[in-house]
Amino acid sequence: MRLFRTVGQESVYHILFDIDEKYELEAMEAGCPHCGAALHRGSYPRKPRGGPKELPEKYMVRLSLCCSQEGCRKRLLPKSVLFDGRHVYLRAIILVVVALREQRESGFTMSRLASEFGVDAKTVKRWQAEYRERFSHGRWCGFRRRFAGGLVSGAELSTIILFFVKENDSETGVVRLLRFLVEYEHPGPWS
Repeated sequence: MRLFRTVGQESVYHILFDIDEKYELEAMEAGCPHCGAALHRGSYPRKPRGGPKELPEKYMVRLSLCCSQEGCRKRLLPKSVLFDGRHVYLRAIILVVVALREQRESGFTMSRLASEFGVDAKTVKRWQAEYRERFSHGRWCGFRRRFAGGLVSGAELSTIILFFVKENDSETGVVRLLRFLVEYEHPGPWS
């Protein structure tokens, strides 16, 4: 239940936005991966769902970069702990909803998830399938073997979240988890 309250706190999103800004600077310093030219900011507004209703607008921006070289001008997305690709829900919300659903014996029913986060059953099932797919191959296979407590099949995400939250207070655990997932999935500066 601490986890549920944590993702509803504005302070978490302040920390996550600061991390995204650091990722943006890291990507700017690396330069354009296509031509090596300097990168300029080209951030754009998002209307994320699921977070606190009083979330300031500054956290509703997807940090983005654009190549300065004429002829290249490619748009690039730095890594992000706030946003998960094209999902309209904040990454923290997606992770918590999937984890709460994985732990449904002691977790939330689908109707409770819908009322608390405004997410429908079809979306939750799609997220669960997406995370099962992410954890089933690639770099995650090695991680699964090395994970201290072992990952419970079908509940990989909730097992990882519980590990991070038990090792820290909820807010620190959520922030460390998001950083870990982003760094593990994207070892370079790009999303």
